[in-house]
Amino acid sequence: MSGALLQFMKTGNPNKGGLPEWKAYTTGKGETMVLTDQPELKNDPDREARKLI
Repeated sequence: MSGALLQFMKTGNPNKGGLPEWKAYTTGKGETMVLTDQPELKNDPDREARKLI
């Protein structure tokens, strides 16, 4: 994660920081990087939970 943060600070783009490709967020897909032991990009992983609010 630190590599992605440094890459983002240098260039405004977190890719090539050691994580899977981190696509730009869009409201249609809600691209979110889930930072766990196995980081992965998910499309709006909390959509159903937000609907309950």
